[in-house]
Amino acid sequence: MEKGEEPKAEKEAAGEDEEDDDDLASDGWNSEDDPERLWCVCKQPHNNRFMICCDTCLEWFHGKCVGISKDMGKEMEEAGNEWRCPKCKEDKEAAQNELKRQELAKRLKEREEEKKKKAESAKKKHLPPLRRSNSSKSAVSQEGSKVEISI
Repeated sequence: MEKGEEPKAEKEAAGEDEEDDDDLASDGWNSEDDPERLWCVCKQPHNNRFMICCDTCLEWFHGKCVGISKDMGKEMEEAGNEWRCPKCKEDKEAAQNELKRQELAKRLKEREEEKKKKAESAKKKHLPPLRRSNSSKSAVSQEGSKVEISI
């Protein structure tokens, strides 16, 4: 046992052991408190500058790097406005654009099907008149094809 170190039995009697000491050390440390942690799109520490949190990804950004002043951030917070970082904004716009593209493709397909139905309907309405042949059970169209009819 080193000088100044409590015997293990005394630590255990006091409800302490080495594992608890490790847990306490890790519980008290938060990486957000680390002054050297890199943040933002610029990958620099916060350096006690104004920072804003993305409401989507929860990452922090220097206000200056994303064009938000401290006053603007305060106003946004008071108004209940959400702020999205450039990446989340881009991701959301891309998702919205994809939904719009899918909706347009769906409408285009529906229009094409409607045009096809109208064309078929018009074709049925404008069939050439039938000419009677010598047989009473068939007729010949103007194109010359035989069509069976019931009398």
